Amino acid sequence: MSWMMLLAATAGAAGAAEMTLTVHDAPVRYYAEVLVRPAATVWYVSTKNLEAAPFQIMLSVEMTCEEAVRGKGVMMRCEIDNAQIQGESIRDNQQEALDGIHQEYTQLLSDARVEVTFKSDGRINLVDLENVPKDNERGRVVHENLRQLMRRVFAPLDLQLPRKGSVATGDTWKHKSGSMTMELLNSTATIGGTVLKYEAGPIDQVVPVIGEGYGTVGAGSTVGFALGGESGLRGDNASMTVENLYQMNVALSARYDTTNKQWIYAEYSAQGSHNRAAEGAPNKNYLQASWIGRINSDGTIEGPEGPRTLGAPAQ
Repeated sequence: MSWMMLLAATAGAAGAAEMTLTVHDAPVRYYAEVLVRPAATVWYVSTKNLEAAPFQIMLSVEMTCEEAVRGKGVMMRCEIDNAQIQGESIRDNQQEALDGIHQEYTQLLSDARVEVTFKSDGRINLVDLENVPKDNERGRVVHENLRQLMRRVFAPLDLQLPRKGSVATGDTWKHKSGSMTMELLNSTATIGGTVLKYEAGPIDQVVPVIGEGYGTVGAGSTVGFALGGESGLRGDNASMTVENLYQMNVALSARYDTTNKQWIYAEYSAQGSHNRAAEGAPNKNYLQASWIGRINSDGTIEGPEGPRTLGAPAQ
């Protein structure tokens, strides 16, 4: 059971691969890494009266996933076997608080389960986070912060399948509507017009797919919740203005194993150029990158060129 969108390769002179959504019986383990450098200020809070604004956030997770049919799509349920969250604060005097927040977030994720629902066309419809308490306001904020991070983990899997259902070497196709790869770390950000184009490489035992795209994303100048303290926010997010727009550019790649009929690796990077630097923003531009690879039975993890040692840096 890999992650989900799986191709059944067809042998023949045309060298084509059929792209379908398939449920596998056996569980599959994955390793993923995420890096986010927000442009708008993001306020993180803990359940213990800590709050801080990160300059950058780094997350790594190991997961054991199983699949099930859900309506016309596939649900993937992933138990998080291990999680690590680290980051740098905007201000030196907030680093201790941010470390404490990330320590709590790490523990919460290690006890959590993620449920990802895919449409029949391979797109991700929903990422939900279970077993993270949200029975009070602060808990709900923490839950949403973690859910947004897990959306970044699974964003490389938000891949549109070709409409004709099969692909040959050199074929291209386009992504419908917005892609998770262009989302900001913000539950109320909006995605405008976007274009994402894929191209299939040589049809062999492992078929590479590359993609690139662009789009416009809007967000508030400050993101967070008001629980007192320095953030001073009220409600879900600060107000969004037309001035807070980012022109996003995305590059992605993925590898599909035709023997095991599953995607074994996917990655993307997205950079957003601010049309005008937000006041007090930690970075002028937005950056996020994420990759996910299957953990093989020998302990290696699939990378952009093939298996490598688990924990080796993404190339």
